[in-house]
Amino acid sequence: MKLHIKPRRIRFLTTFYCNAKCPYCHNEGQAVPVNSTMNEEFVGKLLDIVPTEEVILSGGEPTLNPHIVEIAKAVKERGIYLSITTNGTLTDRLYKLFPYLDEIKFNVDSLSKEAYEAIKQLPFEATIKNVMAAYNAGIYTKLNTPFISLANAQELLNFSESTKVEIKFIEVLELGGFSDPSLEIIKLESLLEDNGYFLEKGDLKKTWKKGNNTITTMRCLCRAAVMTGDVDDAKELCREQGSLYVTPNGEIKPCIYEEFSIPIYDSVMNGDLKSLQQKFEEFDHSFGIGLCQDIITNQKLDIEKKEQKAAIRN
Repeated sequence: MKLHIKPRRIRFLTTFYCNAKCPYCHNEGQAVPVNSTMNEEFVGKLLDIVPTEEVILSGGEPTLNPHIVEIAKAVKERGIYLSITTNGTLTDRLYKLFPYLDEIKFNVDSLSKEAYEAIKQLPFEATIKNVMAAYNAGIYTKLNTPFISLANAQELLNFSESTKVEIKFIEVLELGGFSDPSLEIIKLESLLEDNGYFLEKGDLKKTWKKGNNTITTMRCLCRAAVMTGDVDDAKELCREQGSLYVTPNGEIKPCIYEEFSIPIYDSVMNGDLKSLQQKFEEFDHSFGIGLCQDIITNQKLDIEKKEQKAAIRN
């Protein structure tokens, strides 16, 4: 029996922990360490109850979960598209996942060895080696990278054109606030056009094409809501395009900025569908109640302050 809900994708935050030290990391909204109960039995039982089109394995660093291979196998046994977001440095664990993965998104900040290792405190060569190993294994391979400068973006574009590995540029979000206005993702668009890319499709998530090369630029839903002032539209976009987040200890939440979560682990493991239905109804009722409005109010103030500071500097 299945519940009468079908999220477009489920994002399993398989662990809180990570071996990288990225200073901008929001850790998918996980503020404090929790004991992970994320294992293949829980994942399999949840997917049998809650159908979805796609599963994303994330964290923290998902390859640090000792059950990660079994989790991946449980997903693929159910015929679901499987993606993982990883820093790609734990080579042995990563390669064991290759048979089950449809897509790998590697977190790569820079193609400068010095800059990469200064940001992540991880070995640069291991990451790039594993990026190319995934690509050559026929897995859909992307680099997820924060937009930190036009010069850095140009190096990544050059890499994409020489290797055909797709790049996804993401606006850097500060905890509780948006990025510096000088680093808004829209600033990247003129560079893409100068490099011969054309906009194929998209609004918040834009796809740019140049021959066989694909570049994606991504800004968050809340940013769009701030710009338009339309909270209701933001909520609907989030419902339509967002993921159902499942935390390492088996709770569900709608957003990385939302501290509110609902425990479902025991209900899933016990097969208590009545309890699960009640919990998902509570989740649906609470979704976006006050959250979007609070974020938008705070973000507008934050953007105004940063724009004022930028104007003073200039």
